[in-house]
Amino acid sequence: MKGVNRFDRKSYFTAKKYARIIEQFSKKENLSLDDALNFFYHSEIYRLISEGVSDLHCMSDEYLTEELIVEYKKNLKDITKRCDESQYHLDAGFYFF
Repeated sequence: MKGVNRFDRKSYFTAKKYARIIEQFSKKENLSLDDALNFFYHSEIYRLISEGVSDLHCMSDEYLTEELIVEYKKNLKDITKRCDESQYHLDAGFYFF
């Protein structure tokens, strides 16, 4: 039918999956939902899921959350190293360089 919007199950499924991952990530890393959301949408995990690489969307929320945490900790380590090298100090929150 012309002009009728159809329900897109894939979009709904991925949106709900993203929300669950972000919520778990926020709780496990003691981050605000805004900070968790910001990191997630700039993460490699998000890029891979959204591009359909290796069927990551089929992996459990717990697995993807743990992978996101690994990426987050690596990113924090890299940022801290860069800040130490350039003699800047981190206050609070998450920073992208």
